Amino acid sequence: MTSEAVSLAASGRLLGWLLVREIDEELVSSLAEPSLRDSLMEFGLDVSSLTAEQREILKSDYFAALVSPKEYPPPVQSLWQEGRYEGDAAASVRKVAEAMGVELDHEVARGAPPDHLGVELLLWAELAERSSSAQEFANQHLLWAKPALDALAAREFRGGDGFYGRLAIAVNRFISVITSEDASG
Repeated sequence: MTSEAVSLAASGRLLGWLLVREIDEELVSSLAEPSLRDSLMEFGLDVSSLTAEQREILKSDYFAALVSPKEYPPPVQSLWQEGRYEGDAAASVRKVAEAMGVELDHEVARGAPPDHLGVELLLWAELAERSSSAQEFANQHLLWAKPALDALAAREFRGGDGFYGRLAIAVNRFISVITSEDASG
């Protein structure tokens, strides 16, 4: 595996974590590791200096952005493509995870549907490290998210600093990189 592939997998995992978890003390502590903190800073998503009050605001913003947004569905592939939970995309993601020996349990998915964008990014990272099918998975299970990410990026949140808008932009750019012909390595 090339160093670029390792870096892309790590970035995908990091972005996936931010999509399936609210910013709390535990996550901030986990992200304090220098290479993770540096990656976050490259994405414009530094969380290391957040105050307790800012983390509380971001918890509320997380719910409004990714769990139960009012203006659009949450970033769940079946909702965006079929208008319902547990659609064909969810079944497909489960099959891929099963074939990889990855259990989509509460620890990985944190209770999110299997076709939640964050879960899909986490699974893509596993594929990128262990399989040649990561490009195919990205094309089938990540490209759908561009309109969802555009909607999220356009939204203003109570926190005012635009963290989830910046996250949406970073994830959108990341998906563009890994779905390009040059990112197959």
